[in-house]
Amino acid sequence: AALGAIGGYNVYYGHLHNHSNVSDGTGTPNDAYSYAKNIAGLDFFGLSDHANQIDANEWISIKSAADNYNLDGVFTTFRGFEWSHNTQGHVTIINSEDYCTASSVPNFTNLLSWISTRDCAAFLNHPGRQNTTGQEFGQFTDTPSDKIVGMELWNKNDAYSVYYYNDGYHSKDELLGYFDEAHIRDWKIGAGGSSDNHTATWGTDNDYRMAILAENLSRTSLYEAMQNKRFFSTLDKNIKMSFKINDSEMGSTIAGNVGQNLQILV
Repeated sequence: AALGAIGGYNVYYGHLHNHSNVSDGTGTPNDAYSYAKNIAGLDFFGLSDHANQIDANEWISIKSAADNYNLDGVFTTFRGFEWSHNTQGHVTIINSEDYCTASSVPNFTNLLSWISTRDCAAFLNHPGRQNTTGQEFGQFTDTPSDKIVGMELWNKNDAYSVYYYNDGYHSKDELLGYFDEAHIRDWKIGAGGSSDNHTATWGTDNDYRMAILAENLSRTSLYEAMQNKRFFSTLDKNIKMSFKINDSEMGSTIAGNVGQNLQILV
């Protein structure tokens, strides 16, 4: 459970990119939400099975499982899917009413158009993994979308040395990694991460977490925090952090020409 307030918010810990036997994972959606709540002790949890392996009935069953386990103040659940393209990248999309596949939405530019008309929040998964043709995430050349709220800086047991401390997509930029390359191209994204679990051990493979700063433990509050990029990535499931500039919490957009008062609380 959350460890209390910091910077005026509570901190909640969990994962949003995970798999079940709906796609290439192990265990049912019901198993996943139950395990994440009762065994792993996560505050929030989401399934995001590969869209090309989801059928209409399974999409409904994932929502039913999530709804059955969602309890304000105790455990918050989300339903999502993973748009999985071999060369354009994998993207977790949370909270949309429908889903799309790489067949129906065949490139990252098209995906940005699709999410622009949905109530959703999206995360760029394991950057670099699908970049065999140098086209992953359009190399951030599209007009930035405010629906893309985060990027995985760890995935499974691979931590920052793989997904943050790297040379990104572009050369001659002083070895900036994927995360920073997105930022200098005006993508406003937060630091995420998820266990991408396929083995029915949702949340217990390691202590890595995505941590959300929110007013309370509910879908409304956590979703609002995601949309405002008020979250951080941690390899320690207990750490709390608030990072403010001019009293604006992490994820905020602030004017660049004003005096800056930096406050970091841990």
